[in-house]
Amino acid sequence: MSTNKKPRKRYKPKPVYTNAFERAIEAATPIGQAHASYYNDILLKNHSAMHALTHGQATKGDMDLLIAMANIMEAFRLLEICTPLSDEIAAGRRALIDISVRAAKVHRIVPTGPEILALNVLMELHDELMPHITGAQLDRGIALAKRVIRRGEATLLPGSQQMIEAAAA
Repeated sequence: MSTNKKPRKRYKPKPVYTNAFERAIEAATPIGQAHASYYNDILLKNHSAMHALTHGQATKGDMDLLIAMANIMEAFRLLEICTPLSDEIAAGRRALIDISVRAAKVHRIVPTGPEILALNVLMELHDELMPHITGAQLDRGIALAKRVIRRGEATLLPGSQQMIEAAAA
């Protein structure tokens, strides 16, 4: 009996939109207009995470929010939505990596002054860019970030397991 040499792939249905016209309009509308409450929730969560970080009360959840914000900004840079700002985005990512390395060593999530400055600039860029991003651009950015993570090309934060334990203590 011959066996199939290619393993079967799991069936993954494509999304079905009940109103394709509404979806097309939503994709072309900036997030700040189409989903104001969603945008305000993102702002509130990111700023509260930044506040906790600057006051030495950050948890793993706060760091996850800041890392997600940096990831989406990096995806927008790769999609050439905010190419002139690549130095600021790289500085913010570097600051998050440095904070994670330090958290793994000292078991506390505490940033330095230059790291806070770099993250503040990254947060300001995020706040300025997000209301002007369309739904389609956001979908492409999220898909790109997921693809990079799935391929294993993402930068793994050093000491992520120790950071989890430090935040729990």
